[in-house]
Amino acid sequence: MTLDDEQENGKEPSNGTEPSSVDGAEAPVVADSTPMKESGNGPAVPFLQSLVDAMRIAFFAAAVVLTGQMMVKLGSSTRMTIVDAPMNIVYGVVLLGFAALTFRSVQVALRHWKRGWSVLERPMTTFADT
Repeated sequence: MTLDDEQENGKEPSNGTEPSSVDGAEAPVVADSTPMKESGNGPAVPFLQSLVDAMRIAFFAAAVVLTGQMMVKLGSSTRMTIVDAPMNIVYGVVLLGFAALTFRSVQVALRHWKRGWSVLERPMTTFADT
């Protein structure tokens, strides 16, 4: 319903707010469940959101691969300066962190795909709004 339709029907334009039941003041609408295709932002928005998700996954996956390659090149002969232990201990922790970030990025991308929109389009929402 457009602004003109609301005025013709005798309704007050809402401007995305709903009246509060307590004091009659208007309260902002925090989130809605409009699918991404009907959000009015055009066809580029779903593509760009999917591109952001794909690039995030690719970045963390590449970091996992590069960290693993560096661990192989260092081997166990390279020691830390202060602690007499192999440097691969540090890089192993980093590799696990990047692997966890990759896994979480895949989870978030799947949630965005199932939900039909992402928080990039509706920044006032949270995962609890689904």
